[in-house]
Amino acid sequence: MRKLLFVSILLLTFSELLFSSNNTDRLLNTLDSEIENRNDYLSLKTDRINQLKIQLDYFQKLSNTEQAYNTCTKLLDEYQSFSYDSAFKYVFKLHNLAIQTGSVNKIADSKIRMGFTFLSSGLFKEALDTLDNMNLSHLNNSLKKEYYNVIARTYYDLADYNNDEYFGNQYRRKGTEYLDSALNLIAKNTSEYWSAIGLRRMKSNDIQGSADAFNFLISQFEISEHTYAIATSSLGYLYSLLNRNNDAIDMLANAAIADIKSSTKETVALRNLAVHLLEKGDINRAYKYIKIALNDATEYNARHRKVEVGAVLPIIEGERLTTVERQRKQLLNYSFVVSMLSVLVLSFFSIIFFQYRKLNKVKLILQETNNSLRDINHSLREANKIKQEYIGYFFNVNSDYIDKIEDFQKKLHRKIVAKQFNDLESILT
Repeated sequence: MRKLLFVSILLLTFSELLFSSNNTDRLLNTLDSEIENRNDYLSLKTDRINQLKIQLDYFQKLSNTEQAYNTCTKLLDEYQSFSYDSAFKYVFKLHNLAIQTGSVNKIADSKIRMGFTFLSSGLFKEALDTLDNMNLSHLNNSLKKEYYNVIARTYYDLADYNNDEYFGNQYRRKGTEYLDSALNLIAKNTSEYWSAIGLRRMKSNDIQGSADAFNFLISQFEISEHTYAIATSSLGYLYSLLNRNNDAIDMLANAAIADIKSSTKETVALRNLAVHLLEKGDINRAYKYIKIALNDATEYNARHRKVEVGAVLPIIEGERLTTVERQRKQLLNYSFVVSMLSVLVLSFFSIIFFQYRKLNKVKLILQETNNSLRDINHSLREANKIKQEYIGYFFNVNSDYIDKIEDFQKKLHRKIVAKQFNDLESILT
């Protein structure tokens, strides 16, 4: 029974590993396919931006400040996490339109968006200067909540970028204080609430709790591609801390796919995915993804992202060069072995060729010898024939002599028996 249970556990574990591997390969193949199609998503986004620009110009010509403000807000949303330079341009345009409306809430909203724009580009001081000078007393709860979210993220990102234990802890503490203020204003059991809970738990080092929150978010709520990308990218980071590297790769691949679909340039998913693939030995994919991540950070002009990618890129390039050098050495070794084998083959071919020539010579000699033997055999047959004829003649002659002797003997015998001695003389002479 124990053996059966042990075998069952092994089979279950093997099945899970095989399924995980197949799922990871499928996701990475999907990501590669989406990378090939990324220009299609960019074209759709560019079309939306161009339409909004036309509308903005139209409303400005009509001096319809309210509609111009609303359209500029949509235009800024398109540029956020897509192009810092354009976002920078339109956030100031939005701020000027807000001032023209005279609305306190619109002015505050434009400044919060300005702070987020600076934050996305890594201008942390400028972001804090913009946000710290705001008066929240006359703002509605929705804007206060957004303000606390943005300034909390500013301090969190500053802590990550600073990478100093002392100041990092202070920045994270401030970020958590602001995020708690936001949570007090967010409706419970909403996607926004669970997104904030996941972030707070992550920054409080409650890794599993944070993972649970983000998993609940993506499984229970209808969320945008951009929100899904942030949640899955966070899960990728959390799973790596939990040593669930295959799950981390899956989540980061999902995040990267969502980033491509939403045409997001200010992103960390591809960079972190490249690091994981480097550790797995998939150097070519890691190099491909880190180059795209660098291009995205450069196009968006995110200073801190370029620094982060720049810290990883030389490592991956080094590994890639090492791999290429190793492959080059292997090719040289293979070439040497093939050359040696070629020399051996040529040597054997030469030996076989010379042996073949020798065999041909021997064959000619044997043929000549056979011809000589054939002539000798023919001569011997002729000699045997003559010999046989002479032997036959000899036997015939001897047979006649023998017959004559026998006749002579018989005559002598008869004369002697008859005592005709006088006749003997005539017979003998």
